[in-house]
Amino acid sequence: MKKCAVIIGVNEVKELAPLKAAVSGAYAFNTWALKQGYETTPITDDNGPVKLSMISSAVKSYVQKEIYEQLVIFFSGHGTWKSVQSELWLLSDAVNDSNEAINLSISCISAEFGNIPHVVFISDACRTISSDPLLSQVYGGNIFPTVFGNIVPEVDRFHATRGLSPAYERDGEKDNIESFGVYTKCILNGLYGNDEKIFSHYVENGKSFKIIRPKKLKTYLEEVVPSEVSKYKNARAQQPVAHVQSQYPKYLAKFSPSNKEGPAPSDLVNKSDELYLGHEMQNKSEMEGVRVTENVTPYIDSRLYKSWEQYAKIVVPDKIIDFWNLAASIIVDGADDIKINPDWPSEYQFTADSVTFIGIPSFYQSSFLQLRLKNGNGIPITILSGFVVIVLLKNEQVSNIRYEPSRNSAKYLESAERKPEILSKRAIISTAMQFGDFRITGEAHEVIRQAGYLRYDKAFDPTLGLYASYAYAQQGQWTEIESIYGFMKKEPEPILYDVELLNFLARYKTNRKTRFNERRSMFEPGPPLLTQGWSYFPIDFSYFPPLYTELIRNLVPGLWTTFTEAGAHIISHELR
Repeated sequence: MKKCAVIIGVNEVKELAPLKAAVSGAYAFNTWALKQGYETTPITDDNGPVKLSMISSAVKSYVQKEIYEQLVIFFSGHGTWKSVQSELWLLSDAVNDSNEAINLSISCISAEFGNIPHVVFISDACRTISSDPLLSQVYGGNIFPTVFGNIVPEVDRFHATRGLSPAYERDGEKDNIESFGVYTKCILNGLYGNDEKIFSHYVENGKSFKIIRPKKLKTYLEEVVPSEVSKYKNARAQQPVAHVQSQYPKYLAKFSPSNKEGPAPSDLVNKSDELYLGHEMQNKSEMEGVRVTENVTPYIDSRLYKSWEQYAKIVVPDKIIDFWNLAASIIVDGADDIKINPDWPSEYQFTADSVTFIGIPSFYQSSFLQLRLKNGNGIPITILSGFVVIVLLKNEQVSNIRYEPSRNSAKYLESAERKPEILSKRAIISTAMQFGDFRITGEAHEVIRQAGYLRYDKAFDPTLGLYASYAYAQQGQWTEIESIYGFMKKEPEPILYDVELLNFLARYKTNRKTRFNERRSMFEPGPPLLTQGWSYFPIDFSYFPPLYTELIRNLVPGLWTTFTEAGAHIISHELR
């Protein structure tokens, strides 16, 4: 099997605190890769700034040769999180040049549309949201060229830590040892085969080998990294995350049973370290088929259990229309000063106790409106006939958007019977989504089983079908997205833009005709609800209006689509 690797280490990003172990970690990874027969291109900043063009050129060179079955992209350095499935690897001049970063999300998606059967991204970088206003404008670039293969690539992603969390490096100066990234140390320990439990058996040309599969490496890291981090003072928990699409017999490392490659260098592996415990992390979702690895219950916003009927108990002022008999309405909980684009008739809105009620007149023709916050940011809200939209705000940021059947909907009575169950499921899933912890893992048949119930309940809340669609996209199960789209197409209300977009990509991936670019307006029925949806547009911008590129650069970091004041002005102009 011909395999290659692009290995990146960046210690210094201008204006940020320098790292001590990113470059040495990259070189250590390169040493392992060479021993395993990878053709490698190491790119580090010890000889000068690392530029996006250097990395994209290296990847392009491997992709265009069309001889490799596996490509590994390793990065050690500074990272930043914008939202679920939307994060950046920062290069030397990222703070001063918004293009000088690797947009990991776009690169992963491009790899899924490429011609290398197995692509693995490995990241030893933080996944925190930066408070630096300059970094909020960084969008980064795609390191993969636009190619279309006749295969369905499997793309695996290994992250040093969960979303919104830091990744640690150990400063070795006090102990007179070389500094190291904790995650890099642990992953190399596994990849060198220093624990027998991580191996799978493999037969090739009649010979028996031991291999390390991505799935077993994932389990190993979930156990070892937190244990290693706990040894160091002042370090918070670090829980690695991996999304593995690849199936047996794809592997990362191969060893002869009687002749292992040899251990990692002693300065990277402590022989006394507690190693692999050999079991999957416990599923804490309390639901069949949904994997949530952390107990999110303490973080659940109590308002997620509040139905629109409870909000409706508020006394409606005189001269205000009867909200609850309208075909559609919006409830915004968590702000007193909400403005609406376009200008909204006064008899269709009022605010009480930090809750704003917005009725949708029958004469309103657009499929969405925009909420304007006090800080100038804008939140596009898709309107669905027959549904009440509940928007939860906290500190001028969206914490949740959900849909519940309105009183005059045919779904209302049936949904009322199951409302406590649906509210409970949704509370857990939406909270886990904020931490990037909602995922569907395992073999293809397991993916189908796990997301199945979401497709059933989406008739009562379309966002549940939306969550399932993104989960399938994460696993590369594009045919299942088409299945969800098919179910939603049978419903009378419009399909959420996110699901339309993912279904378009599923068809685009298989070179089938699609009509996504023949829309009457820029957004129909509204922009993507989740920020991660915007990551999919740069696959081929020719299908989308030019303004999309400007809107993407004006996204506010977070789970739900929110625009800066500049982006909100663009949406406001569109709504006029």
